[in-house]
Amino acid sequence: MSSGATAGLHSRESLKVDMDRMRHERQEKFNSVNPATLGRGADTVVRDKTGRRKAAAVAVLEGNNSDEENMEWGKGYVDPKRKALEDAAADIGGVARYVDDAVLNKRQRAVDRWGDPMLQFQKSRPRAKGVKKWKKDYPSNRFNLSPGYRWDGVDRSNGYEKKWYLQKNEAHDLAHQAHMWSTEDM
Repeated sequence: MSSGATAGLHSRESLKVDMDRMRHERQEKFNSVNPATLGRGADTVVRDKTGRRKAAAVAVLEGNNSDEENMEWGKGYVDPKRKALEDAAADIGGVARYVDDAVLNKRQRAVDRWGDPMLQFQKSRPRAKGVKKWKKDYPSNRFNLSPGYRWDGVDRSNGYEKKWYLQKNEAHDLAHQAHMWSTEDM
C-alpha cells in the first residue's frame, strides 16, 4: 500500500506488528532530520504592526506595556467607574448594612417585583419616563390604538375603519329597533 502497510487480510497480531513497524520508521525519519530545519533552538521572530522584524529584547520590553494597556481596555469603561463609586460610597458609609439603612430601603422599595400583592394598593406609582402619547382627538379604530405623539393629525386610512364602524352601528341599531318593535305592545 502507499502508506507502507502490507495489503490483504490481517490477523490482530500481524496488524499490530505492521503498525509498530510503521510508527518506528516514522520516528526514525523524524529524528534523522536536521533540528535547524525544523526550527528547534531558533530565536522567536517578533514583528511590529507593519510586519517588519523587531529585536527580541525590544519586543519583550514593549510587550509588557502593551499587555497592561490591553488589560485596561479589556475591562471596559463603565464598570471600573461604577466600582470606584461603590468603593467610595463604602468608604464613606461603611460596608455593613443595618435594618434602618435609608438608602438601601429606598433602593429596594423602588424595585417592582412580579407577583407582589401590595403593588395594586400603591398610590403613586412612578410612570415610565419618556412615554409620550397623542393628547388630542383621533379617529377611532378597531383595536383602540392611539397614534404616536408625532402624528400630524392627517387621517391616511383607506376608509375601511369608518365603514366597519358604520356597519357595526347599523347592526346594533337594527337589533335595537327589532327589540323595540317586538316589545312595543307589552
